[in-house]
Amino acid sequence: MVFGKGRAPHKNKWYYNGDKIEMVDHYKYLGVIFHRNGGFSKHWQETKKKTKAAVLISTLRSTKTNDIDIILRLFYSLVSSIPMYGFAIWGANYLEEIEKLQTQFLRRILG
Repeated sequence: MVFGKGRAPHKNKWYYNGDKIEMVDHYKYLGVIFHRNGGFSKHWQETKKKTKAAVLISTLRSTKTNDIDIILRLFYSLVSSIPMYGFAIWGANYLEEIEKLQTQFLRRILG
């Protein structure tokens, strides 16, 4: 993947073993979406969707208990783990939004 600012350098052609390499705006590697401009907004949008789905599932599963240990275990295993994957690479610019998602889950569970 070629990283750079501005428009994609479509005039450049890249080859590997004689095969032309396609130019793309983003690429998913080990579950992290890298954008050609070095940003992670597409990755964050996908991560947010997954986290919200986990929040819903966790909320439904945990409504039968008031045990805080079980609630927190659900939180860390189902909700917190999603946005924390690859955080060291992409997360610094999205810390506030990650905290909002985590707060939403805890408010739903704890009332």
